[in-house]
Amino acid sequence: MIVLKNALVILATLVSSLNDVIVRADDEDGDNELVNLVENMNDFFLTESAITNSEEFRTDNSQSIRDFQKSRTIQNAGAKQAFVICNHDFGADGSIRVQQIREATGNEELELSPIYNQDDKSCYLSSITSDEMTPLLSMNYITAIYLSKEMKIKAGTLYGISTRMAQDEADANRPISFHMKMNVVGNDNNIGKVLSKAVAHAEEVAQEGCETFYEKDGESYVNFDYEVSKGNEFVLTWSLPIVEHVMCLKQLIVYATECKEIEFVEMKPLYEELNFAASYILQGGSLSGTATPFWDNGIQGQDQIVQVSDTGLDTSHCFFEQDGDVTKNKSGAWQPDKRKVVQYFSYVDTTDYNQGHGTHVAGTETVMPQVAQKNKGVAYESKLAIYDIGDGQGYLCLPTSKEGWYDMLEVAHKITNTKKTHANIHSASWGAQTAEYNSDSAWFDGYTFENPNFLTFIAAGNSGPSSRSIGAPATAKNIISVGAVNRGSNADTLVSWSSRGPTSDGRIGPMVVAPGVGTESSSAANKKNGNCDTVGFSGTSMATPATAGAAALVRQYFKEGWYGDGTKGSGASYEATAALLKAVLLNGAQKISSFNNYDNNQGYGRVSLYHSIPLKKGGNSKIKFMKKEESIENKKSKVYEITMSNPAGCADLRMTLVWTDEAAQSGCSKCLVNDLDFTAQVNDGNAVYPNGKKGKDSKNNAERIIITGLKAKDKVKMTVFGANLNREKMDFALVAVGCFGDVQTGPTPVPKPDTPQPSKKPVTTPAPNSQPPAPAPNEAPSPQGCVDDFNFKFKFKGVKRDCMWIFTEAKQSQKKKVCKKAKIKAKCPMACDLCEEETPPPVPFPTGGPGPEPGPCKDDKNFKFQNRTCKQISNRFGDDIQKMFEICWSFTKDNW
Repeated sequence: MIVLKNALVILATLVSSLNDVIVRADDEDGDNELVNLVENMNDFFLTESAITNSEEFRTDNSQSIRDFQKSRTIQNAGAKQAFVICNHDFGADGSIRVQQIREATGNEELELSPIYNQDDKSCYLSSITSDEMTPLLSMNYITAIYLSKEMKIKAGTLYGISTRMAQDEADANRPISFHMKMNVVGNDNNIGKVLSKAVAHAEEVAQEGCETFYEKDGESYVNFDYEVSKGNEFVLTWSLPIVEHVMCLKQLIVYATECKEIEFVEMKPLYEELNFAASYILQGGSLSGTATPFWDNGIQGQDQIVQVSDTGLDTSHCFFEQDGDVTKNKSGAWQPDKRKVVQYFSYVDTTDYNQGHGTHVAGTETVMPQVAQKNKGVAYESKLAIYDIGDGQGYLCLPTSKEGWYDMLEVAHKITNTKKTHANIHSASWGAQTAEYNSDSAWFDGYTFENPNFLTFIAAGNSGPSSRSIGAPATAKNIISVGAVNRGSNADTLVSWSSRGPTSDGRIGPMVVAPGVGTESSSAANKKNGNCDTVGFSGTSMATPATAGAAALVRQYFKEGWYGDGTKGSGASYEATAALLKAVLLNGAQKISSFNNYDNNQGYGRVSLYHSIPLKKGGNSKIKFMKKEESIENKKSKVYEITMSNPAGCADLRMTLVWTDEAAQSGCSKCLVNDLDFTAQVNDGNAVYPNGKKGKDSKNNAERIIITGLKAKDKVKMTVFGANLNREKMDFALVAVGCFGDVQTGPTPVPKPDTPQPSKKPVTTPAPNSQPPAPAPNEAPSPQGCVDDFNFKFKFKGVKRDCMWIFTEAKQSQKKKVCKKAKIKAKCPMACDLCEEETPPPVPFPTGGPGPEPGPCKDDKNFKFQNRTCKQISNRFGDDIQKMFEICWSFTKDNW
């Protein structure tokens, strides 16, 4: 595993307060603007946490916010400025909320980067003009907050600068880079303007010694430079020693965010290198045997190409021997007729160092030696595309922009030669020591979302056994993160140093584990006359290429049509998507005995092709395989029913749903953008939920259900539901293995009456209705004794409270405590959940959002309770929307 050093040491004394390091030389008390900005805060992040902690995001646009926005935008009518825009239309999904915002602004192409997409609201980062903003300010279910400088600094940025100070001198003084995004084109002119503004402000409060930091030579800065990317992103790199200039650097970063052109700043990680039985474990189904049924059936990686990004490759090693060396350059020369290495992109250099990491990783994955057959790679007949990112000194040099990242992945993926062979699998045995979802994570997700057949495998890290030790970009959603187990008969043991999850937003990680201890593979020797040396290494770096090699075997399995009944050609040739490959590997993964299913030590378990897909000869011939790759629309369901045949031959029935999600904003604390739900029912019984949960999983884009104890003729119904989509529809892959017969696709069920449906109301705000809503003629009011007394007051911990406080603000533990008191139960029966559940609601459940609806049922826009409108109550308490409508009906009935 290649790991970021800059988070190894927690420097409490350095980061407990930035007052110690950011002060003016003439200000001994530290009472200045910069200190006030960062006091008691080490990082700011544009994430869901910033949104939900801000009152403005929970309520209608306040007058003060409107005035603030107008003062910053109207005076610059043509200029774009960054805002977080939230649509609170309850019942609408993300795709409808996006459409409403775009229609209101009059810009159908408006870029809206998703930050948060849940049932209560959808929030987006966008840079818009005042003309586009003005109509949004008048809409009662839209909030728009100007992006403050505090919100522009991504998590880990200021902290990362401080941690670099604690490293050894060589690391602390290496160049440090920052990824910045602007709302204007990232050309020399615009970047120059931003830097000039930031430097000018920083110089006003500069600490002594910062003069050299901001030094210029003509129009260029002496000590820092930038790399221009296409679009509106660029990377700034400082070359001065960090230890001596940490205050100057932090000042410049903070003041850069004051420029309206800047949307965010994020520190780029500094990557550094860390450090035969795998094939049996991955495909044989036994920890003690040496069976290789997939190899024996001729599934050895033929016609598959795996791209490896690492420290390089010793192409003179006999394991990679071929007729003439591959061309090594930065043009991506493609030579598909070569025996093993078909491309060598020399991003950094053209070789690997002695016993190099990259040569070992490549050998684990795809090597087919001419000698020493015991050292075969997992997919030894596959070919290699190398992307050399190693500087030979134990560090990696990776692309710093989204454009460069995409170039790295597509150089071997998007090939237009006549043979049409290209790499659909990428192996990355490197990462950073942060569980955050950073830009690199988002770029991996974005590329796979745009190229759905491309799947990346990333090492989880070697920083276990502590929780949240998984390292980005293994925190991405559309990849497979890999941890490590022991080798051979000990492969049921997780090694202590294998990094653990969850990710910072609570998703499962690592996703799978594979053998990564004492892996014997090719050893680079930097000899031009060839060598056949091997060396044993341990790490998630070794588990990752082994898993990627297994995926290459699965791709070949589908390409050659083995999936019908476990024989070649029994199914049509099929080009597997990333979602399908991921679903297959996660579905058959086996639990490590000392852990529970779906924990953050092993994820879904140890990779086992034997338990994932059937093979008639030598493999698992008892199981049947089902795959469905389809699309789902928002609030729609798809049902699949299977009938068990002879379950005694199978240990369980396994079903896994995977979808390739859109990239989220870096630093997100709820990174899932499109939410699908997966459930199963046996003989129409109670719903079984995925990933070991007792309810829906709204965090992961992979959901697995395992059912044991089934009997012949049991019917199992699988339902996929589009719970909350940010677009019109989402593609998904659903697989199942077990002892079952034919699969039937059931009718799309009608949503339950209490399922919120997408709002169809126009984006323009209807005229306010001054009359309170009246109950329908045939509907009775709430029963006597089940209406809360809103004049009633009581004290809780010395503070005067009422029934509405119990319903709207009290924590569950507080509610439980106060509702034990007889007087409170008598006065607040509804807030204490004492009303009969079967009592019919006095007002029909609305099909639209919280805004005014056409027809007789409208909220009174002028009504307020405890300074909250019905809309504000809806925004905040949407999880109990039915009760809110009952209470609001009580208000109007009693002329509140």
